[in-house]
Amino acid sequence: MTATRQDKAKWLATRLLWDAKRSTDTAFEQMNSAAINFDRCGQPERGRECLKMAGILGGQGIAINDLYRRLTAEEEQ
Repeated sequence: MTATRQDKAKWLATRLLWDAKRSTDTAFEQMNSAAINFDRCGQPERGRECLKMAGILGGQGIAINDLYRRLTAEEEQ
């Protein structure tokens, strides 16, 4: 059985979403670690800036999850 263009496009979209999610999760974890380290070394203002960025990255992760759910929900129908 040959995959259609739509099947290939969905596969590629799923792959790209998972790659983006993994990168976003990694960046989120690193920003949280940086915030903790800045706070421990007496630079809480820089830590707060890292937490703001971590919040943005967390929001991106949620958006990516939503896109993935919508994409896979179409496949199940």
